[in-house]
Amino acid sequence: MSALENPDNRWDIFKNSKGQWQWSCSDPGGRFLAASTDTFETEELCIANAKEQGYSSN
Repeated sequence: MSALENPDNRWDIFKNSKGQWQWSCSDPGGRFLAASTDTFETEELCIANAKEQGYSSN
């Protein structure tokens, strides 16, 4: 299991200042792990990319 697949991680799905969707992931202690380098037109596309990296909505 990669560090991004930890079910206790905090994933943030958000719109940036340009209105594009991005994600970031922190571990349970708040340490930054990763963030999307791409931006997405829709929240759905952003979530799909986050899932490829280990995000789980459960």
